[in-house]
Amino acid sequence: MIIRLPIDIKSLYANIKNDNQSGHTATVATPLKQGASIHEELARIMEIPEGISQFTKEELATQILSKSRAEAIIPKIFVFNRVAVNGVELDEIPCFCMYVREETDPENVHCGRQKVHYPPSLNYSDVNVEIDNKKVMAAISSRLHDYAFIVEAFEYDTVSGVLNFDVLVVGENGIPYSKVFLNKKGTGNKFTAFFTESVENYDTEIIALRESLGFDAVGPENYQEVQARNKDLAYKVVMEDLHAEGKKDIRCLADDYPYSLYDFEVRNGQK
Repeated sequence: MIIRLPIDIKSLYANIKNDNQSGHTATVATPLKQGASIHEELARIMEIPEGISQFTKEELATQILSKSRAEAIIPKIFVFNRVAVNGVELDEIPCFCMYVREETDPENVHCGRQKVHYPPSLNYSDVNVEIDNKKVMAAISSRLHDYAFIVEAFEYDTVSGVLNFDVLVVGENGIPYSKVFLNKKGTGNKFTAFFTESVENYDTEIIALRESLGFDAVGPENYQEVQARNKDLAYKVVMEDLHAEGKKDIRCLADDYPYSLYDFEVRNGQK
């Protein structure tokens, strides 16, 4: 059985350049419980075995809390010695760790709040285990040829014990943050929905378009509109063909993120 743990879309990513004046760094955590509100899908993390000894758990919790500025406890720590990215298992890497942190100060308005944390900076070792999240993230990046990527969810296989990183490639290494995300807080779509380079293609496309549609049918004043219609038609044809072939889990990435390296994602089998 696969336990899927979706995480905040801005919380874990790599190879994206921050082009903002300040802030806008990965949060490396997703809220699990806030007051009466519980992230039901993420709460399934409690079904996963921790994978470490009590000694390691206590030592690691002490290390994590040593830098905490607020009263908190670490009720759960999860360590994974087998990691995959988009279904492909990685070899010769240390363990990856994530944990649940709970605020405990009764004077704090956030008392009782829980978050699932997975900081790339986390590393720990003892005689039983070697944890290094940074090296794991580097191995994932290498497997993806160091393209910019976002982790959309973790997927734990209860049979094999493999933790799979469900990853979306979003562009070339160093793609600006503002080309990937909308700079706004709250829920809803956080991808930049509109960023056009179509006018840069005018010189190379206009002749073919006029030969096909008519020399008076397209010009500078309606070029982008014609391009948009043609793209919508192309996507429709592709979707129809994929459905006709019996493909499942079809995702048009261009609808979410126009600067992805590819427009469609189709999974074969589990991934």
